[in-house]
Amino acid sequence: MEHPRVGNTVADALHAYLRRVMEYFELFYYEYSQILRNERLAIERCRRLQEQLQKQQEQAEAVLTQRDNQISLLTQRVSSLVYCPNFMDDDNISRDMRRLGYLVAAWATTNFRKSEQLNRLTAESLRAKDMYCYGDEEPQTFHERLIVVRAVVSWYIYNYIFMWAFVGSGSRQADVDLASVALEIQRQCPSFVSVHWQTATSIGMQTLSRHILNDKCISVCHGVEHILSEYSPTESGSRIHTLSRIVAKCLELKHRMKRQESGYIFFRSPSGHMYTPDSMQNEARTQDLPQLVRSSLWPGLLKRMSDSTLVVQPEIVWTKGMTDYTHDPSVSMGPEASDESKLETGAGERSIVEHQVSSNNHGPVSTETSSDSSDITDDSWIDSRVQ
Repeated sequence: MEHPRVGNTVADALHAYLRRVMEYFELFYYEYSQILRNERLAIERCRRLQEQLQKQQEQAEAVLTQRDNQISLLTQRVSSLVYCPNFMDDDNISRDMRRLGYLVAAWATTNFRKSEQLNRLTAESLRAKDMYCYGDEEPQTFHERLIVVRAVVSWYIYNYIFMWAFVGSGSRQADVDLASVALEIQRQCPSFVSVHWQTATSIGMQTLSRHILNDKCISVCHGVEHILSEYSPTESGSRIHTLSRIVAKCLELKHRMKRQESGYIFFRSPSGHMYTPDSMQNEARTQDLPQLVRSSLWPGLLKRMSDSTLVVQPEIVWTKGMTDYTHDPSVSMGPEASDESKLETGAGERSIVEHQVSSNNHGPVSTETSSDSSDITDDSWIDSRVQ
């Protein structure tokens, strides 16, 4: 009779155990469900955070891109303010000027090396052709006659190229007008506006005035031939071809210098001016002092500073000494300068005599006139008439 009760006790214990297991299971299942729910919430939250982060990254990238674009635009604007397509420093300009002067001297030596023909070159023969670049004294030696040849070439290059404010202008009056416009822009506008205007004008003239530049080259070459051909033993075509390339280099240098931030002024001293050691280089090497300039062999170059001028390249001259010298107030103490300098400094700073030089006239005017790399080898524009 006791066995059923024992069985019931075991069953009750088993049922109680099962109930506890079920409670634990339900509790576990609930906790597991909560974990799954929290996991899904965490995943959803992570997804939303990831989307927000991606959106913020895209916004940050957009801001950075916009900022980079703004920086690039500002950089371009700043670069445009200092735009200089043909930058040259003073050393480059001085080197190119010396090189061109050397080429002229080499051309003279090469084409006038026979003393028999060159001996016929006299001051009277130059005056007969209206050339007054050497003074009244007769050249006595072969070397002095070569100096005359160099002076004639230098005279033409200065008056047809370096004297002009904007080489390529259609006429002297047009050149003076452009120089006046440049001066007015310089006075009323920021400096970069003036530099950009001169650069753009120079580039446009070099491209659109090729026929005028070609005529200038022809005028220089034919003018030199008109004065000197009878004194040279070499063939005329060869002389003109070589000289035309030198003239082309001078034109290219003039264009490049017009595009610089600093302003440059060419100057040349006519016969009778006082020799100035600070701005001239004497090839005569005479010991007599003081001295007068007998002839200018290659122009000098000044750089305009804020309150002064700097000699970038001294003028090469041939001087004569004066043993018994008394100062004559009529003798000019300074060199002649270009039209640009005259417009800016006025007539009081330098004694300047202005004459017309026509680009169609292959001979010189009656008196000595004055007005206004780097790789400088672009002479492809030269017309076949020069060749």
